[in-house]
Amino acid sequence: MLRRTALGLALLAVAGVAACATRVVPPAGVAAPAKVAIIDHGRHTSLAVELPDGSAVRYAYGQWDWYALGKTGAFEGVRALFAGTQGALGRRHLPGPVEPAALAGQLGATVEEIVVIEVDADAADRLVQRLDADFRAAPGPPLYQPQAGLAFVPQGGDYSLAHNSNQVVAGWLEDLGCRIEGPRTLASWRVQAPAGGSGS
Repeated sequence: MLRRTALGLALLAVAGVAACATRVVPPAGVAAPAKVAIIDHGRHTSLAVELPDGSAVRYAYGQWDWYALGKTGAFEGVRALFAGTQGALGRRHLPGPVEPAALAGQLGATVEEIVVIEVDADAADRLVQRLDADFRAAPGPPLYQPQAGLAFVPQGGDYSLAHNSNQVVAGWLEDLGCRIEGPRTLASWRVQAPAGGSGS
């Protein structure tokens, strides 16, 4: 009971810090686009990037014990948020296409919402090349976690409330040319058209 209470208080504290949605403004005037899916899993976020053949690769960042080892108890949740523990990079190839209905059926993980945006294809390729290089450079073989539907490797840098999955995904979106506005702590995303049209 005490562990559940501690986790509940921690989540309330996070919610107080990030009561508003994180706004994503995709790049305008993309001549050669690639699709990118922002995948909201409720508490965390992953990203699926379209490849030139129409398939996709999905990436996620998380805490090693929680995501890779599946230790999802209340104590582990509080520790993951506040202790600054080992990070993990998750990866999985998907057949595509990068459309919400198709991806939802392929993920094998809890999904609350999928939003697809367009970015520059060269920027998408650079991000894929960099994250794939990080994945390959990890010591030891990847560890597949069926609940997350991803293979994980240890990732340098501590996972914490100040460096969690949603903040890392926001950084990846910035690398793709998006502008990010508002808090980045929770998986609460709103997409706004570059010209100021209505968001998703």
